[in-house]
Amino acid sequence: MDQKYLFLTVLAATLVSSGCIGGGGNGDGGLNIGPGGKTITVTNFEVQPSEIRAGSTTQIRLGIVNTGGMSSNVTIASNKSSENLGRGILINSCPDIFEIKDFDAYSSRNPDPAEEYYLEPGNELEISWSLKNDNEDIPLNGYTCPIRMQIPFDYGVSAYQQLEVKENQETQGATTLESKTSEGPLNIHLETIGSTADQGPPKFIEGDNKEVLVQLENTAPEESSYQGLVDLDSPRIESSENYKINSTSCNMETTASGGLVDSLKIDRTLRLYEGQSRVIRCGVELSNSNLQDGEISQPSIRGQITAHANYTYIKDLGEREIEVKYRG
Repeated sequence: MDQKYLFLTVLAATLVSSGCIGGGGNGDGGLNIGPGGKTITVTNFEVQPSEIRAGSTTQIRLGIVNTGGMSSNVTIASNKSSENLGRGILINSCPDIFEIKDFDAYSSRNPDPAEEYYLEPGNELEISWSLKNDNEDIPLNGYTCPIRMQIPFDYGVSAYQQLEVKENQETQGATTLESKTSEGPLNIHLETIGSTADQGPPKFIEGDNKEVLVQLENTAPEESSYQGLVDLDSPRIESSENYKINSTSCNMETTASGGLVDSLKIDRTLRLYEGQSRVIRCGVELSNSNLQDGEISQPSIRGQITAHANYTYIKDLGEREIEVKYRG
């Protein structure tokens, strides 16, 4: 059996049997860094030795496990270049002090170094760097290098809210209308407003000023010392065939040219720090095919509004210091 696969298998068994998944660990290792402990767990982040003499080498090791219910891509190469493996995570390694002499990475699915790794729930990723100080001309007070790490996780998620327009209060309509909130670090929640129906939204009466609110929130993780942010790439909102989105009424600029559309994208990238949220607000109308002489053509018409988002969740693991001492 390949030694790397053997190591990962033994590591997983050890973590489960010892209860280290989700707690304990070395230093800040073992802390869940997703909301409610449902995303990614850092099992190891260490620099050994943290104090060296001029001309010596130190090792950096990082281990993570996908302990959530969603798959994710982790890009470890800056600019997704094979020449920059590890640079997408190792943000600062003091290149004026250290040279990266060796790099290695492997996951449960891929035993070789790669630009990015696809982690399904339960998959692990191990990364290591070897830093060499080749500068013999070290001052008497030495050097201090703050090693800094960030882990980018790429996700694609969606959420939806069903709604219904009735011709009057007496119309029975649907018994239940379903909704779904997205999982993961980014919480997407939809709700509708503007209803005069006795049941309230998401049920409406013909003529109501229907609007949908799409809330995007970077949910703060529980009991984690790590900080994270979310970069959203132009969230998209879609309507089912019975409804249209009034792009002119949206509170953010969109890629739509105006008027009623089936789909639109927010024409900007949104950045959310932990605990921050943004709300996209747009009007919703019945499609013309469901109107007859300007009035609703059926006793009740159901539909659905869906929000999609591709985003990168960047987890800042902070700093570990390396002291380079004068060799006297």
